[in-house]
Amino acid sequence: MSRGSATSRKTAPPGCPHPGACPLSQVREGTAVRVKQLSASPEVMNRLRELGFCENQPIRLLQQQENIICQVC
Repeated sequence: MSRGSATSRKTAPPGCPHPGACPLSQVREGTAVRVKQLSASPEVMNRLRELGFCENQPIRLLQQQENIICQVC
């Protein structure tokens, strides 16, 4: 599973390492955020970018269970 950092239009939840950025694993379902950084192998990062999941892209976290499901806005 790749990880990324995102900024929320709201304040970051407790436990986020930086007030302006938070891992997607700590973002609440239904929250709209903007991708700040992708952290994965170069191959995975390239594939995520091909799918539109790239830096500065607004996304909405739809579901967070075994997999994280996001809508690319």
